[in-house]
Amino acid sequence: MPTEKIDSCTILRTGWIAQERRCPEHGCALELTFDETDYASWAQEHQVPFNHDDNRIRWRCESCVGSWTENHFLYSSKAKRRARLLLRCPSCSGNRVTHNCVPACCEKHVCIDCGAAFNARVETITSGRLREVNQDGIDPAIMLSLSGTPAIRSGFKRDFRKCPTHGTAMELAFVRLYQETSQTLLGWFCATCSRTWSESHFRAERRDFIADATAAVQCPVCGEDDVESVGTWKARCLACGSSLRISLDPE
Repeated sequence: MPTEKIDSCTILRTGWIAQERRCPEHGCALELTFDETDYASWAQEHQVPFNHDDNRIRWRCESCVGSWTENHFLYSSKAKRRARLLLRCPSCSGNRVTHNCVPACCEKHVCIDCGAAFNARVETITSGRLREVNQDGIDPAIMLSLSGTPAIRSGFKRDFRKCPTHGTAMELAFVRLYQETSQTLLGWFCATCSRTWSESHFRAERRDFIADATAAVQCPVCGEDDVESVGTWKARCLACGSSLRISLDPE
């Protein structure tokens, strides 16, 4: 059975299509795949405090360009899904074009199937308007870690919350997710590494979908990277509503 290297993960393709597992978006039968990644061999700074084994059984959809975890079919999810940004490779016509570094930090993209490299060019069709900052609060289940001293420190440490790096008890704190807002997120601060982990880092993680390819571009109007596909080479910025056209130019 063939394996694929996707980002730093090793995915085993079985080729077995199960009618009992259908794509929630397209309704087609899905291919069984397994995550064979040796996570224990990853460097300490890349280890995360949840069990990877919970997400090793995956159901692949060619149209979604990625896999739904078995967890999706075990737990009902009412979360509203946005359309992903999907770009088609001009060289091989494959639809697994992925951003080549941190999302939206540059224009570089690469095709997983043929290895062709491209620069993504974004043009504005119609300009939109930047939406206001949401004042309804932030999602308390956000998983993140931030460097620096948190906005609010409680002074209380608890042994049941250990630093993922040093293993020492951490202090309950609140961190600001965005500098432009006063909204805060519950977390745990380690003074040794001067880093705060959100509470959800220490809970068992369930995932609905794990993408093979993640394209990322910046909106020319507002500079945000919250962009979704609306058709071949066309996209929409969810931050300001601008209509965009995206093309891939060979490097």
